[in-house]
Amino acid sequence: YSSHEERDNLVIKEVNGISYAFFAYTESTNGIRIPNGDNYLVDTYNNEKAYQDIMKVKGKADIIIVSMHWGDEYSFNISNRQREIASYLSSLGVKLIIGHHPHVVEPIEYVNDTLVIYSLGNSLSAQRGIDRLTGLMLSLDIVKTTIDGISSISFENIKAGLTYTYSETIN
Repeated sequence: YSSHEERDNLVIKEVNGISYAFFAYTESTNGIRIPNGDNYLVDTYNNEKAYQDIMKVKGKADIIIVSMHWGDEYSFNISNRQREIASYLSSLGVKLIIGHHPHVVEPIEYVNDTLVIYSLGNSLSAQRGIDRLTGLMLSLDIVKTTIDGISSISFENIKAGLTYTYSETIN
């Protein structure tokens, strides 16, 4: 965000008749300090902040999506903290969590009825090693169904494919 006001003005958008709220949080900044007073620049994750954000849009957006910068770099394993956060966000009504940070592809699973992509790996990288030059591209259809005035969201046509970055200078 460019200001505290922009950060506090949560936006709900709509595409093809489906309204959504999108949040992005980070567990760490890799040692980069956020300037004093400028904490609106990066949303560092904590349960209370996520709760407050999500409660502002819950019931107003058809789907809530969260991007999470989390996990252990270069680990293919889902950390306990990732599982805790995924479970908590699911309990708040988040339906899709898209993770990144480990620089390697991690598993995809449902936590309750929340689709969790733990890590997309690297889509474009100058890192060394096949695991760090591999990324995951995922596509899905978000489907809204309304029966007797009650709407629900589901995912259809979930597809994933691996990408590979090749460079003569690093390969």
